[in-house]
Amino acid sequence: YKFKASGLQVHDEEEGIITCITSIGEFEIPFHFRVIPPYCLTNKGEIKDLDEFTNLAKEDPVTALSLFKSNEFANVFLEKEVTYRTIYYTLMKSTSASQAMEEFLIAIHKKLPVTIDVDKKELNFEVSMDSFMEKIYISRSNWGYSEIKIYTDAPFIGLDHKVLWTDNFVRNNYPLEVVLDRNKMRVGMNYGRIFIKTVHQTIVVLVTCKVPHKERIVQSQTRLRRYELQLTKNYL
Repeated sequence: YKFKASGLQVHDEEEGIITCITSIGEFEIPFHFRVIPPYCLTNKGEIKDLDEFTNLAKEDPVTALSLFKSNEFANVFLEKEVTYRTIYYTLMKSTSASQAMEEFLIAIHKKLPVTIDVDKKELNFEVSMDSFMEKIYISRSNWGYSEIKIYTDAPFIGLDHKVLWTDNFVRNNYPLEVVLDRNKMRVGMNYGRIFIKTVHQTIVVLVTCKVPHKERIVQSQTRLRRYELQLTKNYL
């Protein structure tokens, strides 16, 4: 048999009796139906609305993403939300489903976007003869998916990562290693920029490296040795 629920609202109830007449007698089967809200079943249990889906995305983003990409998502959660459906289908045309889910939850005001910051926005060095490494600490706030692209416009700046994902962060922090290559610098002033970019933000770190003339380097080293010798004499 089939129960037709069209025209009924959530929490409506219907009951009655099905009478069966057979060659060996007549009997009745009582029935009782109650209309419940639609839901999606996941390994975390029933997900009944967008609030519960948001909690799932926060606690188990892999399961949430699988549900987000399924046909059930729009049918269950967006059936009466015309604006949300438009946003959903537009975002699903993007190449990253994870980014689409992130932007969808932001667009319907269920979460704040992930924001990033750095501990320093300027790096200034006076370089002698050797290459060296510096660290920039990138921090992120708010939960959610983030894809952070990192690049530079100067050949003497090397980066340990060109893309950072959510998993790269430990306690919402990541130490970006920056290598300053002396061999790619010229004598005088060397300028460069490091760009740290998300969908919603772009942070620019200015890098300045001053390379003195060799004569000045020798003079500095000689002066340093003279100071060291004088300190040794004073100590003795």
